[in-house]
Amino acid sequence: MKTNRFIVIISFLLLHYVYTNAQSKMNFHLDMNLYAHYNKGMWSGQAYMIYSVSNKIGLGGGVEFIGTRDDYTSVPVFATVHYAPIKNVYLFVDGKVAPIQRDNDIASGVMASVGCGYTKMFSRKIGMNFKIGYNKDHLVRKDYTDNVDALLIGLGFVF
Repeated sequence: MKTNRFIVIISFLLLHYVYTNAQSKMNFHLDMNLYAHYNKGMWSGQAYMIYSVSNKIGLGGGVEFIGTRDDYTSVPVFATVHYAPIKNVYLFVDGKVAPIQRDNDIASGVMASVGCGYTKMFSRKIGMNFKIGYNKDHLVRKDYTDNVDALLIGLGFVF
């Protein structure tokens, strides 16, 4: 568990450093996601940075905390690509990887999400984010492997 905390703290410090050095092209996102799955109640919290490469393309990365109704968790780091064909509307692809864990309550594995979103900015640096998409997880624990297909619905803040 100390390793996970260390990874989260280092990720936030790195994201903060990058954010303060490229503020004009960076946005910080805090999202709460709900996953609709036929037999699992899944939720997650994401913290990530998006760097605007152009008016239409954004690249970023961050950390996510995933919890389930079955009382296991996963803490993947991820990379994301956003493409905005229309102002405030974007398509996204997230690739995630959770490090190997020794604890049976924490799942490791690879995950991916694709979908679309809408961002409403209230000022230059403050706004809200809504997204919907498809999520695929391949989670591994000591006692079993689980493949999860789920609908993703997310709501968050942009700074």
